[in-house]
Formats: sequence, structure tokens, C-alpha cells
Amino acid sequence: MLLRLFYLRHGFALFDSGIGLWLMMAGNVAVMETKAAAGDDGSSTGKQHQQDVDAALSTIILCARGMLEQGRHSHFHQGILYAFRANVRPSDRELVDRHLQEVATATDVVDDKLLTQIQSILPVNVISIADDVKGKELGKVIEGLVNLSTAPDDGDSSSSLVS
Repeated sequence: MLLRLFYLRHGFALFDSGIGLWLMMAGNVAVMETKAAAGDDGSSTGKQHQQDVDAALSTIILCARGMLEQGRHSHFHQGILYAFRANVRPSDRELVDRHLQEVATATDVVDDKLLTQIQSILPVNVISIADDVKGKELGKVIEGLVNLSTAPDDGDSSSSLVS
């Protein structure tokens, strides 16, 4: 409910670094509710049950829309959106995608292929642009781990992975 009030008052168009956490938490709770309703044995059918499922789907759509709009400002929020979409049931994902395509601009990409691109070669511990990034790329660190020997060559027990 609080998320809906925030959306009505402020919208999601302006960048807010903290809203992604709240969108992710509320969205995942709603996803769990829809998954629990889908696995129900049918004993709780009725108007109230359908209203709860509809409310959860509405929350999922609202959270996905917020992640999409925040993703226009931050790659982190794009990553959250792709991971969130992967967690949604396939039947609900079609509904979410239909609503996202209604608000998506030409620059927004809502595609499952980008989920694999989150595991990129970006350096993990580079803070400044002036830092050397070639030796700190994820591929180089993994290559160093593969080449790492467990026995020290010259009796020196300290070895460095990253120079």
C-alpha cells in the first residue's frame, strides 16, 4: 500500500537509489503470494482469494514498472528488473511484459537475453577511472586463480593474485 501511495505522489520517473530495494522486496513478496496461490489445493477458492491474487499481480506490475523507469537511470535497477522478471511465473511474466511494453520507450530493452549480460567483465574493485582495469577484470582474476599453485615455489608462503 505504501508503495502505491509513493507512486501516486511522486512517480518513479526521477532517480532514487533507495527505491529499488523497496520495489524488489515488495515485488518478491507479491511473487511468493502468486506462486503460493498457484500451488493451492483449491480449498481457498472464492472471491477474496481471487482479489488477493489480483492485488499481488497488480503489485508485481507496479514494481516491474518502477524498476523499468529506475533502470533508465541505473544499470543496477535494470539488473534488478531482469532478475525479478526471471522469478515471476511464466503466465504472470506475459502479463507483466504486456504492461511494460505499454510504458517502454525506444531506449528501454525488456529482454531475457540481457539477464546473462549482467555477469559482465566489469572490474570488481576499480574505484577510479585512473585505476588500471586490465589486471582486475573478472576473467583475469579467474585466470589467476586457475594458474595459482597450492605449493609455494621458493618457500615464500605469501602469493598475490592481483598485481
